[in-house]
Amino acid sequence: ILNNYLKENNIYFLIKTHHDNVLHDEDRQLGNFSNIFVKDSIDFDNAQVFSSQLFKYSNGLITDYSSVLFDYLLR
Repeated sequence: ILNNYLKENNIYFLIKTHHDNVLHDEDRQLGNFSNIFVKDSIDFDNAQVFSSQLFKYSNGLITDYSSVLFDYLLR
């Protein structure tokens, strides 16, 4: 249902794990949707991308008590 809503509204949902968490194959299956992506730090390192580089392309952020919130607000 979520993926259908995202698709209809041209929205992409990126889930990035904590930098200490490495995804296993079964975790990556969660991202087998057209508009939902699950990535870990290894994926970002391989792509030579920092999370903060994606902030300017986003309209929202869901986070825990991480300092990434302040980085996002200062974008």
